[in-house]
Amino acid sequence: MAADCAFCRPGVEREALWESEHYRVLADEFPRCAGHVLLVTKEHFASHMHAPAAWMEEFAAAQERVGRFLRDTFGKAAYYENGGKRQEVPHAHLHGLPFEPVVKPGWLEKEKLERIGGWTDARWACERDGHYYYLETPEARYLVRKYRFVLSRVREQLIGQTEAAFDAETGKMRRGGPETVARTRDLWETWSRRR
Repeated sequence: MAADCAFCRPGVEREALWESEHYRVLADEFPRCAGHVLLVTKEHFASHMHAPAAWMEEFAAAQERVGRFLRDTFGKAAYYENGGKRQEVPHAHLHGLPFEPVVKPGWLEKEKLERIGGWTDARWACERDGHYYYLETPEARYLVRKYRFVLSRVREQLIGQTEAAFDAETGKMRRGGPETVARTRDLWETWSRRR
């Protein structure tokens, strides 16, 4: 537990949409759009691949639960993680978002992304480099090699498929407020009751 970490602070468990032994799902406090959720570790780790490998089955089941919520509610699901670097909160958190990023063939040809088989490959990258950038689309999983390039293109797609938007003054993506968080919580609760 890190005293100054947003995901380790006292009371965060009361905000959980769902939890298992080692993981919890939270509505992002500063979401890009309704449905933006985070899969976080209960214990403090820099990334999901810094957590014990023995937790991988539980992690995969938790990610699948997030995916079912997103697909059942919005018809789309994608994930990304800044695994141990470039994180606003230095705690393991996988973003789940209701959109379908499209990876252009040129991105792979120009080595902006590397297609991987799954989380085991991300763990190897983390062990080798100390961090990783992960993107999962409905078609495949990737390690991101050219972070800024890929992130800007993926954000444009998120804006095109959801209520996400750029802030004209800052040029950055706008963050939703409490009303967007409340909508995500309501959508999760409605989805959970139907299950």
